[in-house]
Amino acid sequence: MIGLIVRQLGEDNRKSTQNGLVAGNPRPMWRSALASITARIDQLPQDQRRVIGMRFAEEKSIREIATELGRSEGAVKQLQYRALQNLRARMEGANA
Repeated sequence: MIGLIVRQLGEDNRKSTQNGLVAGNPRPMWRSALASITARIDQLPQDQRRVIGMRFAEEKSIREIATELGRSEGAVKQLQYRALQNLRARMEGANA
């Protein structure tokens, strides 16, 4: 996942630099990447979106998420895996 984000950021940076938009300031590139990732997360099914938010934004453990959602740890791991696969496919599709 991180590799896809880094590649996306690198492509955005090259495009912005070619268009004269960055000029040594990476902030527009990061804002664009963040907006892109957020939009893709928003498209995930609700359960996957909740797990991603709890795991990465709230930095909760699998056990904490499972307890809060009333699911098994295995179910939470599967939701996280599917969410990351879904995001990866969406990121790769955007770069094609």
